[in-house]
Amino acid sequence: MRTTLFALAVTALMAALPLPAAAQNFNAMSSAELLDTVENTHPAAYFALAAKLYNEGRREEAAEWLYIGQIRYRFHLTANPDLPRSGDPALFDSLMNNVGRPINEYIGGDFDEWLATIDDALAWDEAYPNGFTDKTANADDLATVRAGLASLRENLAGRRSEIESYRRLNGLPIR
Repeated sequence: MRTTLFALAVTALMAALPLPAAAQNFNAMSSAELLDTVENTHPAAYFALAAKLYNEGRREEAAEWLYIGQIRYRFHLTANPDLPRSGDPALFDSLMNNVGRPINEYIGGDFDEWLATIDDALAWDEAYPNGFTDKTANADDLATVRAGLASLRENLAGRRSEIESYRRLNGLPIR
């Protein structure tokens, strides 16, 4: 079901974006192909990669790419505030719900891995170019987005006991 919803969301993206059709067909690409091209494509590619890795059982990798995708997509949205609400902002919300939720539920089961994944995503984003949204021209927007994820990480770290208790009470696994 989630894979089907993800496919529908990516299909909607393909219809909405002014990119060559080959660059938009993330569902047809393997995880290896996505890894080779992800930094130069639309931020939805990171979510496609995360979904593929998750479905391949490579769940820790999926979580890292999910967080990298969040950085890149939020940066794109922040740097382009006039995008039609029914386009990229709606797709991002859909991807966060359909791809992000199950991956976050998984990674949240290992608190140390969760925090390390966020750190790794921030480090990767800093180290690699963004071929879709110019980091230099939009440096303030990027700093805002990165600070938001760093703040989330600190909030999580400070609420570890509370979050782990919540997971136990609600039958969510803790690894």
